[in-house]
Amino acid sequence: MTDCHYNPYHIYSSAVRSTAIEQCVSGHFTSEIDLNLIVAKNSRLEIFLVTPEGLSQMEEVKIYGKIAVMLLFRPQNSLKDSLFILTNRYNAMILESKFIDNELEIHTRAHGNVADRIGKISENGIIAVIDPYGRVICLRLCDGLLKIIQLDNNSNELKAVNMRIEETEIQDLNFLYGCINPTIILLHQDQLGRHIKTHEFCLKEKEFIKVPWKQDNIEREASIIIPVPEPLCGAVIIGQESILYHDDLSRNDMERIVKDLKSSLPSCHIGAGDGCLSKEDVPTEQITVDDIIKIVEDLTRLH
Repeated sequence: MTDCHYNPYHIYSSAVRSTAIEQCVSGHFTSEIDLNLIVAKNSRLEIFLVTPEGLSQMEEVKIYGKIAVMLLFRPQNSLKDSLFILTNRYNAMILESKFIDNELEIHTRAHGNVADRIGKISENGIIAVIDPYGRVICLRLCDGLLKIIQLDNNSNELKAVNMRIEETEIQDLNFLYGCINPTIILLHQDQLGRHIKTHEFCLKEKEFIKVPWKQDNIEREASIIIPVPEPLCGAVIIGQESILYHDDLSRNDMERIVKDLKSSLPSCHIGAGDGCLSKEDVPTEQITVDDIIKIVEDLTRLH
């Protein structure tokens, strides 16, 4: 009689589908004329079409891993948006939609893992931003380190280049409009207060080549950077008691627009596109899109 040897294994499956909405973005994902709402629920994507009658679900996509970051962006020479996703295990992917025989299909155009074996994971969480012209993606996963992913339509692999920076406690960062090379503006903190600083990235050399401009000692409670589209460019810095506009031309003569924000710190990122990304609980009094538009118009007249 021979002994039987069994190799045990485990199967994991979700007993109940997640219903909590963790992130959402909107844009032209399925076509250049369709307005879509994309909702992330743990490891699942739900894609809706916005119609006059309401939301119509078009597709549901399962992702291998919990979604940590989800961003829509417009690739170069493209008429519609693509979707960038980063999971909690730092698997990155770019998804695009295609209609095949009138059926919507979601394809992975590029993917890669951007995890590092060393480095201190930032206590402020992951920050991910995409150049407004679709050239690079910037990730802040660890303190004192930025990851730059150069986007190439001819490659199906996402490779990250590690860039060491002096600024360790980054509160927020984004890309500026109207720059020949991708230029990052970051809001960081040290023992002396909070400051803003820019870094220009060279696509050919794959490194930061210069600091176009910076400003020390802004409001201590400043926490949000909103890049201003062309033709004005620059950025709006939102704090607890003030809204600050800054660009390369105004570094020596800064225009400050003070606004009473008696409520808690503003909590929403307002972009130039169709979407709005919430960070935390929305206070009763918050900065609205109309507020930002009015500020930009006032600054345009000043210039």
